[in-house]
Amino acid sequence: MDEKRNENRDRDGMIGWMARNSVAANIIMLTLIVGGIVVAFNIKQEIFPSFLLDIVDVSVSYPGASPEEVEDGIIIPIEEEIRNLEVIERMVSVASEGSATLEIELVEGEDPNRALQDIKNGIDRISFFPEDAERPVIGLNQKLSRVIDLVIYGPLDENEHFDLTEKIRNDLIQFPNITQVDVRFVRNPEIHIEIPQLTLRALGLTLDEVGGIVRQSARDVPAGGIKTEGGEILLRTSERRDFASEYGDIVVVSNQDGSKLRLRDIAVIRDGFVDQNVKNTWNGGRASFIRINSIGDQKPLDLADTIYNYIDDLNTTLPEGIHVGIFNDSSQEYRDRIDLLIKNGAVGLLLVLLMLGLFLRPRLAFWVAVGIATTMVGSILLLPALGASINMISLFAFIVSLGIVVDDAVIVGENVFYKLRSGVPPMEAAVQGAKEMTVPVILAVTTNIIAFLPLLFVPGETGRFMENLPAVIIAVFVVSLIEALFILPAHLAHAAKDDEGGKGVLAWITGKQKAIALWLDDFIDNRFGPFLEGAMNRRYLTLAAGLSFLVLTWAYYESGRVKFNFTPVITGKRVDAEILLPYGSPFQETIRIANHIEQAGVRAAERFGGEDEVLEGRMNIVGRLGENWADVNFVLVSQNERDFTEEEFLRVWREEVGEVAGIESLYFEYNEGPGSGSGLVVELSHPDTKTLELAAEELAGIMSTYAGVTDIDDGIAEGKPQIDFHITPQGRSLGLTPEYVGRQVRNAFYGSEAMRFQRGRYETKVMVRLPEDERRSLANLEDLVIQTPAGGEIPLRQAAELVYGRSFIEINRVDGNRVINVEANTIPEVVNINDVRLELLNNVMPRLMSQYPGLSFSFEGRTREQRRAMSELTYGFVISVLAIFAIFAIVFKSYGQSLIVMTSIPFAAAAAMFGHVLLGYELSVVSVFGMIALCGLVVNGGLVLNHAINQYHEEDGNSLEDAVILGTKRRFRPIMLTSLTTFIGLVPIIFETSTQAKFLVPMAISLGFGVLFSAIAIVFVIPALRLVSLDLAGVFARKPGKRTAE
Repeated sequence: MDEKRNENRDRDGMIGWMARNSVAANIIMLTLIVGGIVVAFNIKQEIFPSFLLDIVDVSVSYPGASPEEVEDGIIIPIEEEIRNLEVIERMVSVASEGSATLEIELVEGEDPNRALQDIKNGIDRISFFPEDAERPVIGLNQKLSRVIDLVIYGPLDENEHFDLTEKIRNDLIQFPNITQVDVRFVRNPEIHIEIPQLTLRALGLTLDEVGGIVRQSARDVPAGGIKTEGGEILLRTSERRDFASEYGDIVVVSNQDGSKLRLRDIAVIRDGFVDQNVKNTWNGGRASFIRINSIGDQKPLDLADTIYNYIDDLNTTLPEGIHVGIFNDSSQEYRDRIDLLIKNGAVGLLLVLLMLGLFLRPRLAFWVAVGIATTMVGSILLLPALGASINMISLFAFIVSLGIVVDDAVIVGENVFYKLRSGVPPMEAAVQGAKEMTVPVILAVTTNIIAFLPLLFVPGETGRFMENLPAVIIAVFVVSLIEALFILPAHLAHAAKDDEGGKGVLAWITGKQKAIALWLDDFIDNRFGPFLEGAMNRRYLTLAAGLSFLVLTWAYYESGRVKFNFTPVITGKRVDAEILLPYGSPFQETIRIANHIEQAGVRAAERFGGEDEVLEGRMNIVGRLGENWADVNFVLVSQNERDFTEEEFLRVWREEVGEVAGIESLYFEYNEGPGSGSGLVVELSHPDTKTLELAAEELAGIMSTYAGVTDIDDGIAEGKPQIDFHITPQGRSLGLTPEYVGRQVRNAFYGSEAMRFQRGRYETKVMVRLPEDERRSLANLEDLVIQTPAGGEIPLRQAAELVYGRSFIEINRVDGNRVINVEANTIPEVVNINDVRLELLNNVMPRLMSQYPGLSFSFEGRTREQRRAMSELTYGFVISVLAIFAIFAIVFKSYGQSLIVMTSIPFAAAAAMFGHVLLGYELSVVSVFGMIALCGLVVNGGLVLNHAINQYHEEDGNSLEDAVILGTKRRFRPIMLTSLTTFIGLVPIIFETSTQAKFLVPMAISLGFGVLFSAIAIVFVIPALRLVSLDLAGVFARKPGKRTAE
């Protein structure tokens, strides 16, 4: 007897050994749980995922240069130098006043760091940048994980604000868990030296010459060293001057009589800020801002606690009226997401436990539920290896996986339950039940992983933003396989033994469960069974009904009733308006318009209950991107403190703003993450600039006629007035050249840079220029006296002819060609952005292209992201389906059976679409993520069913007709149980209304409804197709009476 028992155990293999060795199973379970908890406390935590995009950013400052000068002197040389690099996919360049920016998109799959080095090397080879251009700043585009934004506000002047802001920044970086602190929207310090023109003329000096004197007199210069008997002594001149008060004693002129003229005698010297008009306010008062990001292993909640404690202590020490507040706390959203995970996880697990308890023995159901929890915690062990972190996306992935991961445990648990009811002893039932399901479970996990793999390789910002989601779910699948085959059977064996002798409440629950099991058996035998037999007898009618469902679904989609909006909408608490006035507009006019729009927002807040009730604050930033630019932000209270959405507030704000005269564009937004930015961007290109502008104007005009299309910007704006200088013959006769004249004009109005040095963390410039009242009018320009190379003087109006015109506001280029971007947004309740895009593509753009020969266009922005992502998803979907088909074909040794099992996929996709329609959601890329993942999930039911049919047919010797009925009835319980538990596990997130989860709900809808309703197709369509394949085999058999294998 002992020998036979040992022989049986040897045949059981690893799974049987683990089932009989509960100690080993418990040690593995504890290792997963403890290891997962340890890693959870040490893994990187962040609000949203931080990631590097495959984009290299290049910026070059060229102070005082017009966009055309920036294009000619900076952008074109860079483009020509690096355009042939194989790592570059696309170059987008912008030449604006005083600066050049290039966004260089890399070929997918290239090593970003190597590409960055190649681009740096190419730009470093350029030796002919303009003299006044600064060194290029080159780096990879990185999305950082913001934690908290601070605002410092109160009745302080700019210098006091600057000093307090710097103090707070320096205090914050002293904390060991805070590393990255960025001061925002403040002007850099600068030392101003202003000398009147008359003084310069009297002394025979130019601004350049004074700058040279300052430069030579205010530097530390290492002078080597002297090696003496006592050791080496270092030598240096020590003349460094950090503040304006230290520059006054610099000698400018030394007379023969020994007298000296010092800088303070001829100039006004003061500490100030860069010559740029900016105005920052918070709730109407002057403000400055600080952003704190988390990097590395810094935990956002710990970091937030540190900041809150610091701010509380600081505010007690500040003068009356001066405050430091928090206006954008992403850590609270992170905390809310954790609470959401705990709540939905607990509810989902409880619902799954109740569902399992109805159909399995109570202790079996309990251990299946424990297995799910073990899998969830244990999967955290694998996250570092997959490059994932704990963030809002990965937390959502855990919520979604709660409903998915139950399948493996249910398949094994249900089979063990079936063995027990068949009279098999508990230990043998656990071993046999697990072994029989080994192949289906391994295949199920494999197909699930294959289905989710394409989601790891979605390109662009959306793909990088969402890649933690498939990484987490794949980790969960891997651990679920270990749990289902090596841990769960041991627990089920002992749970089954305990159930036999239950007393009290457990006995009552067991009795009720047995009654439900008997009812289900009766339902399967006496209701489902006869109905199934009737459907199989009318198999062609059954297939026609299924096909009709798919055709009707496709027709409904093609009718346009189902809308698709690619980008996931991630809402925050902030709603903002970006304002652009015509270039050259007075700074005070920009302030007036910004204040008007801000007050409209205040009125909107009053309509929702009052500013104090619904707003945390309002921010007004003017001049940061130019004197004609402003940004007005409203920070709303948390969602649970108000009864309206960000979108509703934005709609009322628009109403209150009304028509605003004298602006170029007004753009409203309330999204964060990859869904932010203009929704519709049409990029136009033409060799002739005038033709390009005409086409852009016409396109913008057409778009303005569409209902629901707002915030239209034709990409054209009248640039600043520009004066070109042409040297006159008189000027040339005096030896003047364009460079000689241009340099003196530049020094007079922009300033001559004497030097720059590092003061604290700021690179501080020392600028020598004319006083402000001598460089603010055209009369000042015309009266400017130019010094000739021979030391003479001539007024500028005589030295050069002044030609008045206008400059470009900015010049946009893509891959070396000038382009204009026509941009717009849409109101989702009125029109779908894809409908507008299709209308433009099919009707408007062909007409414009025929009207303007040579015109080309492309949809960019979010549309380009959509195009790339959907292309990769389609490719990944096809590869996944083919891989799953190949695996099934190998396992079943039949192409036909593999194809039959795969037919559940279109039914799942159709069910997912109707789930969106039923719950009022538009399809999005997140929905597509769910539909692709369905490929692996829904085929598992067909896999289990087909496996059972083959067992009854090939192993037990039943006819295929009988095997189809027996196999379907046998697998009805696990198929429906896995479908119901998956759906119920996802129910909490499907019906979640919080803004923290709403943008990811479509994926849960796709998974939940797809799995639930595809179960109907599995138990009817797949059996019908098996029988139809038998019919066809008989029809095409070569010899009468010969049975052809499938």
